[in-house]
Amino acid sequence: MEIIEAIFRGEPDHEATRRMFDGLRRWVLSGHKADSKASPQLKRQYGPTLNACLGLPANPERARIALRDAMLRLAAAELAQETGNHPWRLAFTLHREAQRFAGHRWHCWIDMERPPDYATRLEARLWLAMKAGGGKLPGTPRRMAQILNGG
Repeated sequence: MEIIEAIFRGEPDHEATRRMFDGLRRWVLSGHKADSKASPQLKRQYGPTLNACLGLPANPERARIALRDAMLRLAAAELAQETGNHPWRLAFTLHREAQRFAGHRWHCWIDMERPPDYATRLEARLWLAMKAGGGKLPGTPRRMAQILNGG
């Protein structure tokens, strides 16, 4: 997941680059042919998939939604300092802030490679959630509550 987050942020940090390199290396090294004297049952016809070696889901859309939801949870953690940890109040506040962000900031920042330096942590997380969600976020406080509860 860190690899996907780094891609969306446009900031490939050392750890994400290292994980990608290690995954690619595992994938390339898995391609060697089995010993020709080995029994046919021991010979592997297909190596592991590249996404499995990188620790990524097979479906890119699932990865995007997982990243969106993770960023929404982090955004909620920012808001919990102000609103407390009451689940419904937190979901409602997150929904309100997400709608406010989508209605103004997102339109100003939509074409940026990363959120601007002056963005708050909440805005940066909402930007990444919007980017991962294809410019869309869940539309109801109820759905936000489901995401915050891990669903």
